[in-house]
Amino acid sequence: DRLLVVGGAAVPTNQTTFPEVPDIEVYDVSDDAWYRLGDLEPARADHVAVGLPDGRVLIAGGTDNHKILNVAELYDPKNDVFSVVAAQMVHTRVFHTAHLLDNGNLLRAGHDPSNPHFQVGGQGGVIQEISWEGEVVWEVHFPASPEIHRSSPLSLDDLYGLRD
Repeated sequence: DRLLVVGGAAVPTNQTTFPEVPDIEVYDVSDDAWYRLGDLEPARADHVAVGLPDGRVLIAGGTDNHKILNVAELYDPKNDVFSVVAAQMVHTRVFHTAHLLDNGNLLRAGHDPSNPHFQVGGQGGVIQEISWEGEVVWEVHFPASPEIHRSSPLSLDDLYGLRD
């Protein structure tokens, strides 16, 4: 078993900067050792990494020197190779999350490009289920107003719709 660690922010040299880290490392449990594989292009923090059905890992979005990114890379663990995805993402992404669902679709939560009031550290956003063909199966938009806090609690089963 191995654990992939990519990018992030360095321990600050002062309390005002957190420089992005380009490092790509793998921890091999059987060897109890870390191996450096190379650098992200560009270095980034606040990105997302998602395991894909074929075993590869998609690393997408993030920030580089306070610039929000629309780039992605793929890691192939069979060959320990990283490659830049040629096509740029339609929208920049930062402080977002994504998870592969049992049905093979992607659950994404983060910035809603259609909501001009949402900025980093702000309110609002979107939760979406997206097919690998790029189709939005469903989505829930959260406005940048306090009304969102007037909802009733839901179980994760209700939110994800994973239970019959």
